[in-house]
Amino acid sequence: MKTQFCINTQNLIDESNKTPLGFIDKTKVLIHTNICPACKEYNNRNELLSKIHKQKDTNRRNSYQAKVLHKSSSIQDRLASFPELNPSPILEIEKSGQVSYQNPAFYNHFPHISDISFNHDFLSDLKLAFDQLISGNLKVFSKEIVYNNTYYIQRASYLSDLQVVRVFHLDITEQKQFETIIKEKNKEITDSIQYAKRIQEAILPSTKLFKCALLDSFIYYKPKDIVAGDFYWLLENEDWIYVAAADCTGHGVPGALVSVVCNNALNRSVKEFGNSLTGQILDKTRDIVLETFSNNDTDVYDGMDISLLGLNKKTKEFYWSGANNPLHYFSNNKLNEITAHKQPIGKSENSSTFVTHKVDLQMGDYVFLFTDGFADQFGGPKGKKFMYKQMQELFLNSISNSPEEFQSLLNTTFLQWKGDLEQTDDVLVIGIKI
Repeated sequence: MKTQFCINTQNLIDESNKTPLGFIDKTKVLIHTNICPACKEYNNRNELLSKIHKQKDTNRRNSYQAKVLHKSSSIQDRLASFPELNPSPILEIEKSGQVSYQNPAFYNHFPHISDISFNHDFLSDLKLAFDQLISGNLKVFSKEIVYNNTYYIQRASYLSDLQVVRVFHLDITEQKQFETIIKEKNKEITDSIQYAKRIQEAILPSTKLFKCALLDSFIYYKPKDIVAGDFYWLLENEDWIYVAAADCTGHGVPGALVSVVCNNALNRSVKEFGNSLTGQILDKTRDIVLETFSNNDTDVYDGMDISLLGLNKKTKEFYWSGANNPLHYFSNNKLNEITAHKQPIGKSENSSTFVTHKVDLQMGDYVFLFTDGFADQFGGPKGKKFMYKQMQELFLNSISNSPEEFQSLLNTTFLQWKGDLEQTDDVLVIGIKI
Protein backbone atom coordinates (compact mmCIF):
# COMPACT_ATOMS: atom_id res chain seq x y z
CA MET A 1 0.00 0.00 0.00
CA LYS A 2 1.30 3.39 -1.01
CA THR A 3 0.71 6.19 1.49
CA GLN A 4 1.04 9.95 1.36
CA PHE A 5 0.69 12.67 4.02
CA CYS A 6 -1.91 15.38 3.60
CA ILE A 7 -1.01 18.57 5.50
CA ASN A 8 -4.59 19.83 5.19
CA THR A 9 -6.12 16.87 7.01
CA GLN A 10 -2.91 15.94 8.90
CA ASN A 11 -3.64 12.24 8.05
CA LEU A 12 -1.96 9.52 6.07
CA ILE A 13 -3.86 8.73 2.84
CA ASP A 14 -4.11 5.31 1.15
CA GLU A 15 -3.27 6.37 -2.39
CA SER A 16 -5.40 3.59 -3.93
CA ASN A 17 -8.71 4.52 -2.32
CA LYS A 18 -7.91 7.90 -0.65
CA THR A 19 -8.90 6.43 2.74
CA PRO A 20 -7.46 8.21 5.84
CA LEU A 21 -5.27 5.87 7.88
CA GLY A 22 -5.15 8.02 11.03
CA PHE A 23 -2.85 10.73 12.47
CA ILE A 24 0.89 10.12 12.51
CA ASP A 25 3.98 12.26 13.38
CA LYS A 26 4.56 14.45 10.31
CA THR A 27 8.32 14.52 10.65
CA LYS A 28 8.58 10.71 10.42
CA VAL A 29 6.44 10.54 7.30
CA LEU A 30 8.30 13.24 5.41
CA ILE A 31 11.26 10.98 4.76
CA HIS A 32 9.01 8.69 2.74
CA THR A 33 6.99 11.15 0.68
CA ASN A 34 7.54 13.92 -1.88
CA ILE A 35 4.05 14.51 -3.26
CA CYS A 36 0.65 14.59 -1.64
CA PRO A 37 -1.94 13.54 -4.29
CA ALA A 38 -4.84 14.51 -2.03
CA CYS A 39 -3.78 18.18 -1.97
CA LYS A 40 -2.25 19.31 -5.24
CA GLU A 41 -1.57 22.88 -3.95
CA TYR A 42 1.02 21.44 -1.56
CA ASN A 43 2.87 19.33 -4.06
CA ASN A 44 6.23 20.94 -3.37
CA ARG A 45 8.26 19.21 -0.65
CA ASN A 46 10.12 22.44 0.27
CA GLU A 47 6.88 24.24 0.99
CA LEU A 48 5.78 21.35 3.15
CA LEU A 49 9.05 21.43 5.11
CA SER A 50 8.79 25.18 5.60
CA LYS A 51 5.25 25.04 6.93
CA ILE A 52 6.05 22.23 9.34
CA HIS A 53 9.17 24.08 10.52
CA LYS A 54 7.16 27.24 11.17
CA GLN A 55 4.48 25.28 13.01
CA LYS A 56 7.11 23.66 15.23
CA ASP A 57 8.67 27.07 15.89
CA THR A 58 5.28 28.53 16.81
CA ASN A 59 4.59 25.65 19.20
CA ARG A 60 7.98 26.09 20.80
CA ARG A 61 7.46 29.87 21.12
CA ASN A 62 4.00 29.42 22.64
CA SER A 63 5.41 26.98 25.18
CA TYR A 64 8.22 29.39 26.08
CA GLN A 65 5.84 32.33 26.39
CA ALA A 66 3.53 30.36 28.65
CA LYS A 67 6.46 29.41 30.88
CA VAL A 68 7.71 33.01 31.15
CA LEU A 69 4.19 34.32 31.70
CA HIS A 70 3.72 31.86 34.56
CA LYS A 71 7.01 32.77 36.25
CA SER A 72 7.06 36.54 35.62
CA SER A 73 5.35 39.07 37.82
CA SER A 74 6.43 42.34 36.19
CA ILE A 75 4.79 43.88 33.14
CA GLN A 76 8.20 44.37 31.54
CA ASP A 77 9.08 40.67 31.77
CA ARG A 78 5.70 39.65 30.43
CA LEU A 79 5.95 42.07 27.54
CA ALA A 80 9.44 40.78 26.75
CA SER A 81 8.09 37.26 26.41
CA PHE A 82 5.69 38.40 23.66
CA PRO A 83 7.90 40.15 21.07
CA GLU A 84 4.99 40.66 18.67
CA LEU A 85 3.43 43.00 21.25
CA ASN A 86 6.65 44.75 22.19
CA PRO A 87 6.98 48.35 20.90
CA SER A 88 10.75 47.90 20.54
CA PRO A 89 12.20 46.32 17.38
CA ILE A 90 13.13 42.67 17.97
CA LEU A 91 15.03 40.11 15.93
CA GLU A 92 15.63 36.45 16.57
CA ILE A 93 18.66 34.72 15.08
CA GLU A 94 19.15 30.97 14.97
CA LYS A 95 22.45 29.24 15.78
CA SER A 96 23.13 28.98 12.07
CA GLY A 97 23.09 32.76 11.79
CA GLN A 98 19.77 32.88 9.94
CA VAL A 99 17.35 35.63 11.00
CA SER A 100 14.20 33.65 11.75
CA TYR A 101 11.93 36.29 13.25
CA GLN A 102 11.22 40.03 13.10
CA ASN A 103 8.45 41.51 15.19
CA PRO A 104 6.02 44.12 13.76
CA ALA A 105 7.87 46.96 15.52
CA PHE A 106 11.02 46.09 13.58
CA TYR A 107 9.31 46.84 10.28
CA ASN A 108 7.91 50.10 11.66
CA HIS A 109 11.33 51.33 12.85
CA PHE A 110 13.37 50.01 9.92
CA PRO A 111 11.12 50.11 6.85
CA HIS A 112 14.13 50.43 4.54
CA ILE A 113 15.60 47.11 5.67
CA SER A 114 13.53 44.75 3.58
CA ASP A 115 15.79 41.72 3.82
CA ILE A 116 17.75 41.60 7.07
CA SER A 117 20.54 39.04 7.28
CA PHE A 118 23.36 38.32 9.67
CA ASN A 119 25.81 39.94 7.23
CA HIS A 120 23.98 43.27 7.30
CA ASP A 121 25.98 46.23 8.67
CA PHE A 122 23.17 46.63 11.16
CA LEU A 123 24.36 43.47 12.94
CA SER A 124 28.11 43.72 12.33
CA ASP A 125 29.11 44.21 15.97
CA LEU A 126 26.71 41.54 17.20
CA LYS A 127 28.17 39.07 14.71
CA LEU A 128 31.54 39.29 16.45
CA ALA A 129 29.97 38.35 19.80
CA PHE A 130 27.46 35.81 18.47
CA ASP A 131 29.46 32.64 19.20
CA GLN A 132 30.15 33.81 22.75
CA LEU A 133 26.43 34.31 23.34
CA ILE A 134 25.65 30.84 22.02
CA SER A 135 28.37 29.21 24.16
CA GLY A 136 27.33 31.07 27.29
CA ASN A 137 30.68 32.85 27.70
CA LEU A 138 28.84 36.13 27.18
CA LYS A 139 25.49 36.57 28.92
CA VAL A 140 24.41 39.87 27.37
CA PHE A 141 25.68 41.84 24.39
CA SER A 142 24.95 45.57 24.51
CA LYS A 143 26.02 48.39 22.22
CA GLU A 144 24.80 51.81 21.17
CA ILE A 145 24.08 52.07 17.43
CA VAL A 146 22.79 54.82 15.14
CA TYR A 147 20.48 54.22 12.19
CA ASN A 148 18.90 57.02 10.15
CA ASN A 149 19.77 59.57 12.86
CA THR A 150 17.98 57.47 15.47
CA TYR A 151 19.90 56.14 18.48
CA TYR A 152 19.33 52.63 19.77
CA ILE A 153 20.74 50.36 22.45
CA GLN A 154 21.16 47.01 20.71
CA ARG A 155 20.99 44.31 23.39
CA ALA A 156 21.13 40.57 22.71
CA SER A 157 21.00 37.40 24.79
CA TYR A 158 20.70 33.69 24.07
CA LEU A 159 17.37 32.01 24.88
CA SER A 160 18.16 28.35 25.42
CA ASP A 161 14.49 27.31 25.42
CA LEU A 162 14.00 28.77 21.94
CA GLN A 163 17.59 28.12 20.85
CA VAL A 164 17.79 31.60 19.35
CA VAL A 165 19.58 34.85 20.07
CA ARG A 166 16.95 37.51 20.72
CA VAL A 167 18.01 41.06 19.83
CA PHE A 168 16.21 44.07 21.32
CA HIS A 169 16.57 47.62 19.99
CA LEU A 170 15.70 50.27 22.55
CA ASP A 171 15.12 53.73 21.06
CA ILE A 172 17.14 56.22 23.15
CA THR A 173 16.97 59.19 20.77
CA GLU A 174 14.98 61.34 23.19
CA GLN A 175 17.37 60.45 25.99
CA LYS A 176 20.34 61.44 23.81
CA GLN A 177 18.66 64.76 23.05
CA PHE A 178 18.26 65.42 26.78
CA GLU A 179 21.89 64.44 27.32
CA THR A 180 22.96 66.97 24.70
CA ILE A 181 20.95 69.70 26.42
CA ILE A 182 22.42 68.74 29.81
CA LYS A 183 25.97 68.76 28.40
CA GLU A 184 25.42 72.24 26.97
CA LYS A 185 24.03 73.51 30.29
CA ASN A 186 26.89 71.88 32.21
CA LYS A 187 29.38 73.55 29.90
CA GLU A 188 27.78 76.94 30.51
CA ILE A 189 27.87 76.38 34.28
CA THR A 190 31.44 75.08 34.20
CA ASP A 191 32.57 78.05 32.11
CA SER A 192 30.99 80.39 34.65
CA ILE A 193 32.70 78.60 37.55
CA GLN A 194 36.03 78.68 35.68
CA TYR A 195 35.64 82.43 35.39
CA ALA A 196 34.82 82.60 39.11
CA LYS A 197 38.07 80.70 39.72
CA ARG A 198 39.98 83.44 37.94
CA ILE A 199 38.38 86.00 40.24
CA GLN A 200 39.20 83.95 43.33
CA GLU A 201 42.81 83.44 42.20
CA ALA A 202 43.11 87.22 41.73
CA ILE A 203 42.16 87.68 45.39
CA LEU A 204 44.69 85.11 46.65
CA PRO A 205 48.28 86.31 47.13
CA SER A 206 50.61 85.12 44.39
CA THR A 207 53.41 82.66 45.07
CA LYS A 208 55.91 85.39 44.22
CA LEU A 209 54.38 87.75 46.80
CA PHE A 210 54.36 84.98 49.37
CA LYS A 211 58.04 84.18 48.77
CA CYS A 212 59.00 87.87 49.00
CA ALA A 213 57.34 88.21 52.39
CA LEU A 214 58.23 84.75 53.74
CA LEU A 215 61.25 83.38 51.89
CA ASP A 216 61.37 79.83 53.26
CA SER A 217 57.72 78.87 52.97
CA PHE A 218 55.35 76.64 51.00
CA ILE A 219 51.63 76.48 50.31
CA TYR A 220 49.93 73.13 49.65
CA TYR A 221 46.54 74.12 48.26
CA LYS A 222 44.19 71.55 46.75
CA PRO A 223 40.55 72.62 46.27
CA LYS A 224 37.95 69.86 46.17
CA ASP A 225 36.16 71.59 43.29
CA ILE A 226 37.08 74.23 40.74
CA VAL A 227 36.66 76.99 43.30
CA ALA A 228 37.15 76.58 47.04
CA GLY A 229 35.97 77.61 50.46
CA ASP A 230 39.52 77.37 51.79
CA PHE A 231 41.81 80.31 51.10
CA TYR A 232 45.19 81.59 52.22
CA TRP A 233 45.70 85.22 53.18
CA LEU A 234 48.80 87.39 53.29
CA LEU A 235 49.03 91.06 54.20
CA GLU A 236 51.96 93.38 54.85
CA ASN A 237 50.92 96.48 56.75
CA GLU A 238 53.51 98.89 58.20
CA ASP A 239 55.62 96.83 60.67
CA TRP A 240 53.52 93.67 60.40
CA ILE A 241 53.27 90.61 58.19
CA TYR A 242 50.11 88.54 58.56
CA VAL A 243 49.51 85.09 57.12
CA ALA A 244 46.46 82.89 57.58
CA ALA A 245 44.92 79.58 56.54
CA ALA A 246 41.13 79.96 56.43
CA ASP A 247 38.31 77.46 55.94
CA CYS A 248 34.95 78.97 55.02
CA THR A 249 31.62 77.21 55.39
CA GLY A 250 31.17 74.64 52.61
CA HIS A 251 33.25 74.20 49.49
CA GLY A 252 32.78 74.82 45.80
CA VAL A 253 30.73 77.85 44.75
CA PRO A 254 29.00 78.48 48.13
CA GLY A 255 32.32 78.26 49.98
CA ALA A 256 33.99 80.53 47.42
CA LEU A 257 31.30 83.20 47.90
CA VAL A 258 31.78 83.13 51.67
CA SER A 259 35.57 83.28 51.19
CA VAL A 260 35.25 86.60 49.32
CA VAL A 261 33.29 88.07 52.23
CA CYS A 262 35.78 86.79 54.83
CA ASN A 263 38.85 87.82 52.84
CA ASN A 264 37.49 91.33 52.54
CA ALA A 265 36.67 91.40 56.27
CA LEU A 266 40.26 90.51 57.19
CA ASN A 267 41.62 93.30 54.98
CA ARG A 268 39.21 95.84 56.45
CA SER A 269 39.97 94.78 60.01
CA VAL A 270 43.66 95.69 59.52
CA LYS A 271 43.65 98.48 56.95
CA GLU A 272 40.40 100.30 57.75
CA PHE A 273 40.13 99.73 61.50
CA GLY A 274 43.84 99.65 62.30
CA ASN A 275 43.98 96.44 64.32
CA SER A 276 47.43 94.87 64.74
CA LEU A 277 47.21 92.05 67.31
CA THR A 278 45.82 88.82 65.87
CA GLY A 279 43.02 88.47 68.43
CA GLN A 280 41.80 91.99 67.72
CA ILE A 281 41.89 91.32 63.99
CA LEU A 282 39.66 88.24 64.40
CA ASP A 283 37.24 90.07 66.70
CA LYS A 284 36.70 92.84 64.15
CA THR A 285 36.61 90.38 61.25
CA ARG A 286 33.77 88.54 62.99
CA ASP A 287 31.85 91.81 63.45
CA ILE A 288 32.21 92.65 59.75
CA VAL A 289 31.12 89.18 58.63
CA LEU A 290 28.07 89.25 60.92
CA GLU A 291 27.16 92.71 59.64
CA THR A 292 27.47 91.57 56.02
CA PHE A 293 25.17 88.61 56.60
CA SER A 294 22.59 90.56 58.62
CA ASN A 295 21.13 92.64 55.82
CA ASN A 296 17.97 90.54 55.70
CA ASP A 297 15.79 88.61 58.14
CA THR A 298 17.32 85.22 57.31
CA ASP A 299 19.58 83.68 59.95
CA VAL A 300 22.92 82.98 58.24
CA TYR A 301 25.42 80.88 60.15
CA ASP A 302 28.08 80.94 57.45
CA GLY A 303 31.56 82.10 58.34
CA MET A 304 35.02 80.61 58.66
CA ASP A 305 37.55 78.80 60.82
CA ILE A 306 40.99 80.33 60.69
CA SER A 307 44.57 80.07 61.91
CA LEU A 308 46.18 83.56 61.88
CA LEU A 309 49.86 84.31 62.49
CA GLY A 310 51.31 87.81 62.85
CA LEU A 311 54.99 88.79 62.71
CA ASN A 312 56.21 92.14 64.00
CA LYS A 313 59.20 92.90 61.76
CA LYS A 314 60.67 95.41 64.25
CA THR A 315 60.50 93.34 67.42
CA LYS A 316 60.78 89.94 65.67
CA GLU A 317 57.88 88.76 67.82
CA PHE A 318 55.23 86.29 66.67
CA TYR A 319 51.57 86.37 67.66
CA TRP A 320 48.84 83.90 66.85
CA SER A 321 45.08 83.50 67.23
CA GLY A 322 42.78 80.79 65.97
CA ALA A 323 39.10 80.16 65.43
CA ASN A 324 38.64 76.36 65.65
CA ASN A 325 41.90 75.73 63.74
CA PRO A 326 45.07 75.17 65.88
CA LEU A 327 48.70 76.11 65.35
CA HIS A 328 51.50 73.55 65.16
CA TYR A 329 55.13 74.62 65.35
CA PHE A 330 58.42 72.74 65.61
CA SER A 331 60.77 74.23 68.19
CA ASN A 332 63.33 72.82 70.63
CA ASN A 333 63.33 69.51 68.75
CA LYS A 334 59.64 68.83 69.36
CA LEU A 335 56.31 69.58 67.76
CA ASN A 336 54.20 71.96 69.81
CA GLU A 337 50.52 72.86 69.53
CA ILE A 338 48.45 75.85 70.54
CA THR A 339 44.75 75.02 70.62
CA ALA A 340 42.29 77.33 68.94
CA HIS A 341 39.39 79.24 70.41
CA LYS A 342 36.36 76.97 70.02
CA GLN A 343 34.24 79.39 68.06
CA PRO A 344 34.04 80.40 64.38
CA ILE A 345 34.27 83.73 62.65
CA GLY A 346 30.54 84.08 62.28
CA LYS A 347 27.32 83.63 64.22
CA SER A 348 27.61 81.41 67.28
CA GLU A 349 26.20 81.08 70.77
CA ASN A 350 28.11 82.55 73.72
CA SER A 351 30.79 84.15 71.55
CA SER A 352 33.75 85.72 73.32
CA THR A 353 36.88 87.74 72.59
CA PHE A 354 39.64 85.91 70.72
CA VAL A 355 42.85 85.34 72.65
CA THR A 356 46.19 86.57 71.25
CA HIS A 357 49.01 84.10 71.94
CA LYS A 358 52.64 85.18 71.86
CA VAL A 359 54.73 82.41 70.26
CA ASP A 360 58.44 82.03 71.08
CA LEU A 361 60.11 81.09 67.82
CA GLN A 362 63.80 80.89 66.93
CA MET A 363 65.69 80.74 63.66
CA GLY A 364 65.23 77.32 62.08
CA ASP A 365 61.84 76.64 63.69
CA TYR A 366 58.92 75.56 61.51
CA VAL A 367 55.36 76.89 61.74
CA PHE A 368 52.32 75.11 60.26
CA LEU A 369 48.95 76.71 59.55
CA PHE A 370 46.27 74.47 58.07
CA THR A 371 42.59 73.71 57.63
CA ASP A 372 40.90 70.38 58.44
CA GLY A 373 40.79 69.00 54.87
CA PHE A 374 44.03 66.99 55.02
CA ALA A 375 43.29 65.32 58.38
CA ASP A 376 39.65 64.58 57.44
CA GLN A 377 40.47 62.87 54.13
CA PHE A 378 39.23 59.27 53.96
CA GLY A 379 41.56 56.65 52.55
CA GLY A 380 44.28 54.20 53.43
CA PRO A 381 43.78 50.41 53.60
CA LYS A 382 40.63 50.72 55.76
CA GLY A 383 39.09 53.83 54.23
CA LYS A 384 39.46 55.85 57.44
CA LYS A 385 40.35 59.49 58.09
CA PHE A 386 44.00 60.53 57.96
CA MET A 387 43.61 62.21 61.41
CA TYR A 388 45.68 64.93 63.08
CA LYS A 389 47.96 62.49 64.91
CA GLN A 390 49.23 61.03 61.64
CA MET A 391 49.50 64.56 60.25
CA GLN A 392 51.73 65.56 63.19
CA GLU A 393 53.95 62.54 62.56
CA LEU A 394 54.23 63.59 58.92
CA PHE A 395 55.33 67.08 60.00
CA LEU A 396 57.94 65.65 62.39
CA ASN A 397 59.40 63.28 59.82
CA SER A 398 59.69 66.03 57.20
CA ILE A 399 61.26 68.85 59.22
CA SER A 400 64.69 68.46 57.57
CA ASN A 401 63.21 68.87 54.06
CA SER A 402 63.28 72.11 52.12
CA PRO A 403 59.92 73.90 51.66
CA GLU A 404 59.69 72.60 48.08
CA GLU A 405 60.41 69.03 49.18
CA PHE A 406 57.96 69.40 52.06
CA GLN A 407 55.19 70.49 49.69
CA SER A 408 55.92 67.62 47.30
CA LEU A 409 55.86 65.10 50.15
CA LEU A 410 52.49 66.40 51.37
CA ASN A 411 51.05 66.01 47.89
CA THR A 412 52.39 62.47 47.45
CA THR A 413 51.17 61.40 50.89
CA PHE A 414 47.71 62.88 50.35
CA LEU A 415 47.20 61.27 46.95
CA GLN A 416 48.44 57.87 48.13
CA TRP A 417 46.16 57.99 51.17
CA LYS A 418 43.12 59.11 49.16
CA GLY A 419 43.63 56.49 46.47
CA ASP A 420 40.51 56.11 44.34
CA LEU A 421 38.22 57.70 46.95
CA GLU A 422 36.65 61.10 46.39
CA GLN A 423 38.39 64.09 47.93
CA THR A 424 36.47 64.93 51.09
CA ASP A 425 37.10 68.66 51.42
CA ASP A 426 39.34 71.51 50.33
CA VAL A 427 42.92 71.04 51.53
CA LEU A 428 45.26 73.81 52.68
CA VAL A 429 48.59 73.54 54.53
CA ILE A 430 51.03 76.45 54.93
CA GLY A 431 54.56 75.84 56.17
CA ILE A 432 56.95 78.64 57.20
CA LYS A 433 60.56 78.12 58.17
CA ILE A 434 61.74 80.92 60.47
